[in-house]
Amino acid sequence: MNTQILKHITNYTISASNEEGIKLEGDFSINTENKIENYNSTIYNTEGILLGNANYNEYEDNKVNYNYNTQPDYKLTVITLVDKSITDIKAEVSKNELD
Repeated sequence: MNTQILKHITNYTISASNEEGIKLEGDFSINTENKIENYNSTIYNTEGILLGNANYNEYEDNKVNYNYNTQPDYKLTVITLVDKSITDIKAEVSKNELD
């Protein structure tokens, strides 16, 4: 008998925070082409109150789908934290540090 195991998608969780204590928690996948798929995150303030959420997917030809939902007062904070987490993921993927 011959068993073959193929890696299609690897799943990860992510958590981050900024200097004000705003927290991001979520999960994402990396496909075999090292593209981020199904990135979903939720952002909370220090009291645990929901500030927003975001999702992100990468496709062929460097196309992306990036959506976020938040109130106008928190827009810059949410986008900054989400962008930083995506940048950090891409840096780790490019170094092949995510296994």
